Amino acid sequence: MGNVYDGIENKEMSTDFRKSNIYNKPECKKCWARFYCSGGCQANNYNSTGDTLMPYEIGCNMQKRRIEYAIALQYYRSNKILS
Repeated sequence: MGNVYDGIENKEMSTDFRKSNIYNKPECKKCWARFYCSGGCQANNYNSTGDTLMPYEIGCNMQKRRIEYAIALQYYRSNKILS
């Protein structure tokens, strides 16, 4: 996209990154975890799929699993099932 010395050189990529949010990503629109991960890392999405609007599938699955475990842990702690 650019560097700190020369600034932004690829304006199109800059626009793509700016548009990359959960409301513009078809996969994220139907995902239950979208508000927890915010669509993942845009750079990872771009590097793995070539498109900032397509989530990095492995990272997405790992993040959903982390969220599931965090919710379960909170449930168990709040119900004093775990100490």
